[in-house]
Amino acid sequence: MLKETTLIEEHRRCAGKLIAFHGWKLPLEFSGSKEEHLNVRKNVGVFDVSHMGVIRVLGTDALKVLEKCLTNNVAALKKNRTQYNLLCNEEGGIVDDLILYCLEPCEDYLLCVNAACFEKDLEWIRSHTLSGPEIVRNENIGWAQLALQGPKAPALLAFVLGLKEGEELEIKKNHCQWFSFLGQSILVSATGYTGEKGFEILVSHEKAPLLWRGILEKGKDFGCLPSGLAARDTLRMEMKYPLYGNDLNESIDPHSAGLSWAVKNPTDFIGSEALSNIKRQIRKKWVGFQLSEVAGVPRSGSRILVEGTPVGEVTSGAKSPSLDKMIGLGYVETEYSSPSQCIQVEIHQNPIPAEIVATPFIKK
Repeated sequence: MLKETTLIEEHRRCAGKLIAFHGWKLPLEFSGSKEEHLNVRKNVGVFDVSHMGVIRVLGTDALKVLEKCLTNNVAALKKNRTQYNLLCNEEGGIVDDLILYCLEPCEDYLLCVNAACFEKDLEWIRSHTLSGPEIVRNENIGWAQLALQGPKAPALLAFVLGLKEGEELEIKKNHCQWFSFLGQSILVSATGYTGEKGFEILVSHEKAPLLWRGILEKGKDFGCLPSGLAARDTLRMEMKYPLYGNDLNESIDPHSAGLSWAVKNPTDFIGSEALSNIKRQIRKKWVGFQLSEVAGVPRSGSRILVEGTPVGEVTSGAKSPSLDKMIGLGYVETEYSSPSQCIQVEIHQNPIPAEIVATPFIKK
C-alpha cells in the first residue's frame, strides 16, 4: 500500500495527478509539467517533498559517527549551516546523497535523505556508531517538508511569515534558520534542487497543510503554482543535479560522478581508501549531452556510442522546457567526455546523433 504525505488532501484539492513514487503517492503535475517548470524559472513554485527521509544524530559522539560515515568535512560545519554530503560503502560506491544540517556543532545534526534510501541509510549509520543505535533517530514522525523555489521565493516566504511588507527573506546559500509559523517552529534552509533561489522548509505535520495553503493563497500575486515531480525532475536535469537511483548508485563513485568537491573528510571514513585509489585513475565521467534531432527521449540504460562502439550509458533524459531541446545525462569513458565530442544515443534501437555539452545546460 502506498504511503501518503500529510498534504495528500491538498494535492487532491489542487487537482494534482497522483502517481506512485518509491512507495509514496505523490503529485506528478498539477497544471502541467512544462508550465510548472517555466514558472519556477520565472516566478515561484511550491513542491511537497515530505517523502524525503529525516534522520537525527544526537549526543557527544554525533560528530564521530558522521565523520565515520560521510565523505564531506562535517567538522568544518558551523551552527545553522547545511552541507551536501555522501554516504559511501567500502568500495567507494555511493550509498546515498543527502543534505546535512548542523543544529549544534559536534552534537546535533539532521540529515535529509532520499525516500528510497531512508531505511537503508538509517540502519547504515546506526551500524557504525559505537555509542549505541539510540543516538541515530528516525525523525520522519516529526516533520513534513516543502520546497519553495524560484526568483520570487524570498519575497513570498517573507510575506507568508509576516515580515515587513516588501522585505525578502535573506538566508545565505547553504545556511538554515528557525522561524515561527502559527506558533510553531519551522526550519528554513537556503537549499534546493532547481538551481533557482529558494528554500526547503521543515514544518510539523500539523501545520504543513496550513503552510501549503498560505503559500498558495498569498502567492497569487507572485505567480506561485503548486508543482509536481515532473517539473522537479526537468529542473534538476537542466542544472545537472544527480538523482539517486538514476545517476548515482552503489556501483558509482563520487569522482566518476563529478562530486569530488564533496569528498573533503580529512579522517579515515568508510570508503576513503578506495576513493583515494579511484581518484588516481578515473575511467568514466558523468556528462551532459544534447540530441541533434528530435527522435524520442533518451532513457536510463540506453547505450551511448561513438562511431557505433558502446562507450557509456544514459542515466537521465528529458526535453528541456527552458531550451526546447532534448537533453540527457550519462556516464562515458573518460576519453570521450569532453564538450563537443560527437556521440550517438540509442533510442528505440536507433543511433541518434548527439554531442557532449558543457553543463549545467542553463547558466544561473
